[in-house]
Amino acid sequence: MKAESMARRLFFLFLGIALGFSLSGCAGPAYKPAGPVKCPAEVEWEVAKEAEISFFGCSVKPYAGWQNRPTLQLEVEVQNKAPEARRFRVQLILPEEGLAGGGLLPETGNPPVLATGKGAKGVYPVNTQKIPGKVLVIVKTISVE
Repeated sequence: MKAESMARRLFFLFLGIALGFSLSGCAGPAYKPAGPVKCPAEVEWEVAKEAEISFFGCSVKPYAGWQNRPTLQLEVEVQNKAPEARRFRVQLILPEEGLAGGGLLPETGNPPVLATGKGAKGVYPVNTQKIPGKVLVIVKTISVE
């Protein structure tokens, strides 16, 4: 009877440990940009290991592309940390507003890539006139071929 009680305790102990590991996940520490973040929104980062965010900002100002109407503009500067030239896709998602924007960095070139240690900046308008509460910033490497 005592051995059965001990076995039951061990079972629940290991079950609790396994549950704790599954809830904590395998994710490493949260990403922290190398440069300043000038945006009052809560920013969540999903950045490729080859990229480094050297600046992120958001502001509402006139945008020439939309008849100088005040528009949210998200500014991102990405640097290439990889040992070879890369191109990056920047995606900016405003989950509470259901809006998104983004583009490629660098936008142009022959080939359109960033050399190791070099950076490029993109300004992306989003069709709203207010600073969002949350922003999801996703930066991925893409193929140039």
